[in-house]
Amino acid sequence: MPWTIADEAKKHGMDTIVLEELELVDIKDEMTNQDIKEELDVLLELWQEKLAFESE
Repeated sequence: MPWTIADEAKKHGMDTIVLEELELVDIKDEMTNQDIKEELDVLLELWQEKLAFESE
């Protein structure tokens, strides 16, 4: 089962949750919802790799 913020909040309380803006997506008028989703998916993968590498 994937980790969620809600699970963490239930377990430890909302005051233990810190959200940080890692990167902004420059959404252009011509971008479709699918384009935006693909951009976000790429960023998610890049950040997951970066954070996994830093935790090694």
